Amino acid sequence: MEKAIDTHRQQRDKINEMMLLTTQAAVEAANDPSNDQEHLDRFRNAFVQYLEAERLLDSHIEVLSQYRHNTDEPDKVKWYNEKLAEANTSLSTKNLQADERYVDLEQQLQRVRPTTVQPSAADDEDVVAAPAVRSTTCPITKAALVNPYTRHTFSHDAIMELIGNKKVIDCPVAGCSEKIQKSTLQHDENMEYILKRDILVHTQQADDDEEYTRL
Repeated sequence: MEKAIDTHRQQRDKINEMMLLTTQAAVEAANDPSNDQEHLDRFRNAFVQYLEAERLLDSHIEVLSQYRHNTDEPDKVKWYNEKLAEANTSLSTKNLQADERYVDLEQQLQRVRPTTVQPSAADDEDVVAAPAVRSTTCPITKAALVNPYTRHTFSHDAIMELIGNKKVIDCPVAGCSEKIQKSTLQHDENMEYILKRDILVHTQQADDDEEYTRL
């Protein structure tokens, strides 16, 4: 059971890597004026397909995690398939184009080619408003986030050190009345993706600068 869950998580990590590469390739394509809107939409569509694959993997991971605690089920196969169908139905209502990583892709394209527009699917009445751009700075250390954790996003070591041996603390973000405890903190995978994308972009820029210097 644990092996199956780990395998799905590894596949999920691979999908995240592919989304990063897709974003990088889409930005490079947007920089080339010979590429039209249809060409850029291919990258958008590929990105949505990766999000769909990730959603399916999330369903399997969720149900497998429940499955290991339901050893008394007389018909485990039937129970698993029913729970998987429920999970897929629940996740299918999620608007993939409102996903922070898809929004990040659109923002990258808009910076390069401001006239770029989203595909027609974005005009559907069920589309959810895109989230605001998120800061990649830890509000505790005031430095770039490292191993980001929520609710407000903090660097893992910083928030853990701030909590220390206390059961609960006030949120360190000014104006926030939330209480924070270690048991409620979760790894912010979307922010982790954005941080990795930033590293990839900066690395590419550094390589381009080095190549230009040689010329």
